[in-house]
Amino acid sequence: MGFFDHFKKAPAPLPPVQGRVPEGHELCFYEAPFEPAVDRTSGGSVIASLGAAGDDPDRDLAAVLRALEAELRAPTEPAIFVTSEMWLSDLFTRAPSKVLRLRSPVSWVFHLGGVESTTADPRRLQAVLRCMYRIKTIEGIQQTVYLVDPPSVVTLPFMRLVSGLGIFLKQPVKQFDSNPGDLVVLAEVKRPDGVILSALLGESYPVDVTDEYAWTINKEKDRAEAATDEDKLRRLEEQERAALAERLEAVEKPPQRVFRASRLRRMILDLEEREKRGDTVDRKRFFTEVFARSEPLFFMVNPHDGGLEVHNYGAPGRALPVFSDMRCLEWAARDWGKAPGFFRISSTDSQGFFDIAMSNQIGLAICTFRNRKTPVYAILPCSLIQTMAKR
Repeated sequence: MGFFDHFKKAPAPLPPVQGRVPEGHELCFYEAPFEPAVDRTSGGSVIASLGAAGDDPDRDLAAVLRALEAELRAPTEPAIFVTSEMWLSDLFTRAPSKVLRLRSPVSWVFHLGGVESTTADPRRLQAVLRCMYRIKTIEGIQQTVYLVDPPSVVTLPFMRLVSGLGIFLKQPVKQFDSNPGDLVVLAEVKRPDGVILSALLGESYPVDVTDEYAWTINKEKDRAEAATDEDKLRRLEEQERAALAERLEAVEKPPQRVFRASRLRRMILDLEEREKRGDTVDRKRFFTEVFARSEPLFFMVNPHDGGLEVHNYGAPGRALPVFSDMRCLEWAARDWGKAPGFFRISSTDSQGFFDIAMSNQIGLAICTFRNRKTPVYAILPCSLIQTMAKR
């Protein structure tokens, strides 16, 4: 019987609905990270998150894969997973009858838009599948893939390929009484004797059919590598990208979503730092870089008449607050006391914002957050936009 057969036969343990954690015990929930990250839990599991969709996916993916490879090389005690049919609250009062000891089990997390971002480029999907395949071939390491987005035509090709690698797919737990709205993938109970018991949370992610192409092509790539046949390996990789692209092109893609604009954030914070140091700041260059982006930017409008949310920024004049990603807009809305329903989120590309600024004779105040409490604006005044329009 395989690792996941235990969880298919019995309901996955769930968090306690009420009551407190008994003295001497510790209960820890691990959330689906919004940012790209690789972390090891106290119980020995590894959570590898590609985060929510961002504006620098290649850099994010490369960093996560490097960190995951390093983490799996590190020596560690095995994680102890509960396979008995029981609730987490039961673990406070009795030991499980069935457990599995696993070396560095990996929980992959694809947060909001994460699958969409990964599959937007066959090279990214190829790299992820190669990494999953290689881990699958390491004895004693088990993998789970958590998808935050619900099943859709976008997730379909991806989850079929992952399932074809023999990897189980799950959905995070969406609510707890203690932290409503949190997305949680793993729970650990530390008992008074120091033993940490782990349990995967969430329901199975529905998969209609299995696509074993990733397994088959990666086996062929293994053989080419073993024979040091670089030409064949290159042909196989080209063939693989074409096959993945064919699967992805059959999907009608929705408008691009950006929940984390890390690249634009770095640009804005760098601009602010140079201004603080008194360095010469080339706002025309910043303007050009921002308007060369393919990712959308976001702004608020009145839900009743479509009116713009325009603010006065002192010397730079009136400007439309423009948000680098969805999270920044939502944070600003909370800070401004805007309840849901009292504003509507809209987005457009760089040309759209250029047209809005010119037609309304206003500037653009592009916002990111240094941290949750500190918004930072890079303001492009109307005069600069008019100057750039004459080019």
